[in-house]
Amino acid sequence: MKYWWLIIIGIIGLVGCRPSSPPDDSAIISRSAGSLAPADRVEFNVNGATVSFAYPDDWEFYRTEFGVVVAESLGSIAEDGQLGGLLMHVWAPPLNDFSISASDTNRARAILEQITGNPSYIGGAHVSVPRAFDWEGVEAAYYLLDNIEGNVTVVLGVLLPDAEQLIAASISAPKDQAYRVRAQIPRLLDGLMVNGVLLSGETLDETLPYPLSFPTDAPPTPEHAAIIPLLPAIRSFAGGLPVALGDG
Repeated sequence: MKYWWLIIIGIIGLVGCRPSSPPDDSAIISRSAGSLAPADRVEFNVNGATVSFAYPDDWEFYRTEFGVVVAESLGSIAEDGQLGGLLMHVWAPPLNDFSISASDTNRARAILEQITGNPSYIGGAHVSVPRAFDWEGVEAAYYLLDNIEGNVTVVLGVLLPDAEQLIAASISAPKDQAYRVRAQIPRLLDGLMVNGVLLSGETLDETLPYPLSFPTDAPPTPEHAAIIPLLPAIRSFAGGLPVALGDG
């Protein structure tokens, strides 16, 4: 289980910051409508969860074992780790290593706290304290992450109603485009559907602080070495050709 959370950190870590100027968000998201325009929709079924969401039709995507990655430009993670712009990964991770108690006021936050509190899961990334919120009646939580290699991420988790399965979504960007993460999260996740429950981006917009305060920079910690042995597997995992748009 720890392997998969480190995979997520590793993918983010392999994403390089291109020196080009940030993309124009108006070309990706309709500002007037506040929704994806135009968009494709992708669906996956993992661990008893049926998840679907929309993404801009000029983005690339590929499937992982537990979900789907969509990005403005995947580049070649396997060869040189180059990626420009935003990247979102939505997945349903197995929870074998986590304890979930019915007494927890927010079980999604309880799971994220177990992740952020254990260097075996996060490597040397800097993370914030998970914050709980109610997302259309569903237990949800989020934390902020700086992978110390030039990228920042918001990780959200929602726990399925009447189930013990977490749906996670991570939205990442090069640090010089961090401001775009807050602007686009409500739009990228608007209409996320989990087992028939429709989640609204408007709730996210009302919940998340503005601006987002990502963890401050600090020297790399010894725990960061934990991910190094996994890099070959990460490159193998992420190195497949992106699925053609519209084939999801």
